[in-house]
Amino acid sequence: MPGTASAPTPSTRSPGRVIAEADWLAREPVYYDASTGHVSRDVHELIRDRAWRFDPEGLRNYLEFGFSVFGQTPFENVRFLLPCQRALRDESGALRIEDRPDPATFDASFEMDEATLLETLRQRVATWAASRSGVIVIPTSGGYDSRLLNLWVERREQVRAFTYGISTDQPRSREVLRAREVCRRLDVTWDRIELGRYHERMPDWYDLVGPVVHAHGMYQIEFYHAVRDRLAPEDMARACVLSGIIGDVWAGTVHVPPIDDPGDLIQASYAHGLAADPTACRLPVREDRRRQFFERYRDHLADPRGRVVVAMRLKLMLLRYLLEVPASLGFDVWTPFLEPDVAMAMLMLPPDRRRGRAWQRQALAAAGFEPLIGRFAGDASFGLDHVAARLVPLEPLDAEALSEAIRPDYVEHVNREVLEPSRWSRWRRRAGDRPLLGAALGRIGAPDPWLRAYAAYMTLWPLQEAIIRRGGFDPSAAPP
Repeated sequence: MPGTASAPTPSTRSPGRVIAEADWLAREPVYYDASTGHVSRDVHELIRDRAWRFDPEGLRNYLEFGFSVFGQTPFENVRFLLPCQRALRDESGALRIEDRPDPATFDASFEMDEATLLETLRQRVATWAASRSGVIVIPTSGGYDSRLLNLWVERREQVRAFTYGISTDQPRSREVLRAREVCRRLDVTWDRIELGRYHERMPDWYDLVGPVVHAHGMYQIEFYHAVRDRLAPEDMARACVLSGIIGDVWAGTVHVPPIDDPGDLIQASYAHGLAADPTACRLPVREDRRRQFFERYRDHLADPRGRVVVAMRLKLMLLRYLLEVPASLGFDVWTPFLEPDVAMAMLMLPPDRRRGRAWQRQALAAAGFEPLIGRFAGDASFGLDHVAARLVPLEPLDAEALSEAIRPDYVEHVNREVLEPSRWSRWRRRAGDRPLLGAALGRIGAPDPWLRAYAAYMTLWPLQEAIIRRGGFDPSAAPP
């Protein structure tokens, strides 16, 4: 049996055998058991067939952020490598976690030339596309990234663009109208996917990512199943996906406010409320790992661009599903935006050119793709989760099973609000179905109680599933 894992060291020497490494964003999680030294890229392997317990700090942070952070999972001793870390096995069999050099560095005197950057990106996409012999699927929202990706693939006949809408009236969604116009101008084959039955895919989601991320990407599973069904078998055999994942972040969309102490790190998560109430955790908590993470990235957090990098190093635990879902269904997936040189170059553009993504808007305007549709054309509201709940109603959470770690009264509150919405919640939902009214309510910050409870439900459900698959409620693990 391998030995326990030692704390990370700053050394880059490798006297042991390298078991696994995390890249600069840890886009492919590497999990390890700090008590046994077992390492795996599948978190299920570390919690299957054993009487695990919840880790109080990891669980509380999971509830607050909606996904696992700071190298912790909600499970005792089950951790994951942070960006630029690697796991080594020494001669005795003990596991050691070691830091590697970090490519995310910033020279305050350097600014990137945007014409050079755009040409570099264009060449990388064109070169990759030219190396593909089959269909290139581009998920196309009509936003800046998907416009540029469609534009940069030189053999347009190779591209199949697909779009889903996020409003209640999906054919009238702004994403659909923009994508259709992009593909019309480029003469790219385009199709729209109707979504709504993705709650049926929750077990698939759990099997794919495990109980370390809230149930979130089922809509992508439904989407890519539909894409696969619309491709001919001979096309699917060589199909690939060109993704724009987090290109908008580096380009200038995300601004992270100053992070002055560990408690502010939630501001870097961009969780958008897709989480649960951390005070619902019944287990006593110390926040050592949060403080350690803050100290680890103190220099990054002092720089506005560094804070964007930290935000993505937190969020990739969740956002990786945008790559993993299509890969799990047989697609070869690639994106130009996850390489450190590309990200650093985009972050090093002059601040006034990144603001509002001016550099990309100008490039798209020169190519005839900005603007695409009228400012108020299409439905920009979000109603897809409401649609899904009507088409495939959710089952109530098991308050007794979750009481091992979660307050039963909170679980019951979530169940009531999701399954039997209050009068205000029902009104807020109907208002959201009206594009102008829904947009206005969103701008003034009028809460949607149902969506808040829905987010909590989806955060708690993977924990419940883990408890059920372990064999059910463990009285010995519950607080008195």
